[in-house]
Amino acid sequence: MCEPATIAMLALTVASTTATYVGQERQARSQARYYKQAAEEGQKLALESLAVESSQLALRSKQEAEAKSQAVQKTQTDYLRAKSTAKVASGESGVSGTSIDQLLADFDFQEDLEVSAIKTNASYAEQQLSMEKLGLRGQANQRIASTRGQPVSRPSLIAAGLQIAGAGAGAYARYKPPA
Repeated sequence: MCEPATIAMLALTVASTTATYVGQERQARSQARYYKQAAEEGQKLALESLAVESSQLALRSKQEAEAKSQAVQKTQTDYLRAKSTAKVASGESGVSGTSIDQLLADFDFQEDLEVSAIKTNASYAEQQLSMEKLGLRGQANQRIASTRGQPVSRPSLIAAGLQIAGAGAGAYARYKPPA
C-alpha cells in the first residue's frame, strides 16, 4: 500500500502537469487564432493594394492610348497641311509634274515613318505596362505569403503522460516499502 505522501506527490504531479498542458494548449490555440487573423488581414490588404495599383495601371494604359491617338492625328494633320501648302505653292509658281509628285510622295513617306514610330513606341509602353501588371501580381502574392504565421507549437499529450508516469514510478521507487 502507498503512503499518503506518495499519493500526495503523485496527485500534485498529475495536477501540475495537467494544468501546464491545458495552459500550453490554450496558448497554442490563441496563437493560431492570432496568426489566422493576421494572415486574413494581410491578404485583404494585399488584394486591396493590388486592386488600386491595377486601376492605376489601367488608367495609365488608357492615357497612353489616348496620347498615341492624339500624336498620330497631329502628325497626319501636320503632313496634310504641309502637302496642301506645297500644292498651293507649286500651283502658284507654275511647277508641276514629277518633281511635285516626288515631293508629295516624300511627305507621305515621312508621315508613315513618324506614325509608325509613334505606334511602335506606344506598343513598347503597353508591353511595359503589361510587365508592371505581372510584377504587381507577384508583389501581391509575396505579401500574401509573408502574412502566413509561424507554425504553432502544440503541447504533447504523450510527453505529459510520460511525465506523470515518470513521477509515479519515481515516487513508488522512493517510498516503496522494504521487502
